Amino acid sequence: MPIDPDYLRIATDEKILSECKREISRGSGPGGQKRNKTSNAVCLVHIPTGLSVRAQETRSQNSNLKLALQRLRFALVLQFRKLIDDATYALPDCVKEAIDHGKLQISPKSTPYLAVTGAVLDILNYQEWSVSKAAGQLGISTGNLAGFLKNDDKLLAFVNARRKEKGLKP
Repeated sequence: MPIDPDYLRIATDEKILSECKREISRGSGPGGQKRNKTSNAVCLVHIPTGLSVRAQETRSQNSNLKLALQRLRFALVLQFRKLIDDATYALPDCVKEAIDHGKLQISPKSTPYLAVTGAVLDILNYQEWSVSKAAGQLGISTGNLAGFLKNDDKLLAFVNARRKEKGLKP
């Protein structure tokens, strides 16, 4: 069964977690006696997609679970593209709402950030990773789109890897 990118972008944390296998273990690396005695590292495996992530930065299992879930959601947004049909495509409402006076402005901490990021990646994919063409389709400047991508190092690295595959400069 194909994965619906829209679903992955807007599903609640609880729904995504219900689709995951959760593994708890002891964190590795430095941290003293506490780290070696408590099981605080969290690994999430999203069963429908097979994607897995791990978090072990903090001493708190709950904090590591939240970090792992953030990483999983971001990995899902990077991995799955919605194909665009030129005849029927319209910008999603979340993107329209994030564009103010011709500028894409959204905080990575805001709820619709992943949905907006996914839609931007869909457009970049459709435009064969051309930032200028994607910016034109979004109705924003190339510099604004580049700035949006540069705000997240992992997002920028992902886009640059796709651009390199197409023979484009980073």
